[in-house]
Amino acid sequence: MRRLVVGLVVIALVLAGIYIFFWSGLFRFDPEEETFWNLLHQKGHWYLEMFISGVETILFDIVIGLVGWRYLLKPYIAKRQANAVAEDHALHGIDDHNHATEPRVGSG
Repeated sequence: MRRLVVGLVVIALVLAGIYIFFWSGLFRFDPEEETFWNLLHQKGHWYLEMFISGVETILFDIVIGLVGWRYLLKPYIAKRQANAVAEDHALHGIDDHNHATEPRVGSG
């Protein structure tokens, strides 16, 4: 449960950062003339495009991917695998016991 809360909090912070950057008004991008032809020939426009592309890559692919994998998807997969093993053991009548205390074959 703790991992889920941490994952959701991180995703909420990322979404809040995106909102602040693009829509809060703290960062203003006021071009002189906003036509496609003028923007196409401005070097600053392409720097801004590259910056936005890099930010998108970092935020969505790396941060959300890692958080989603570590805190949401990985625990879900582990739980499903544990349930599948438990069901398989129950199906075949295998008692769940500690294998670490049993002597290994060939040791000794």
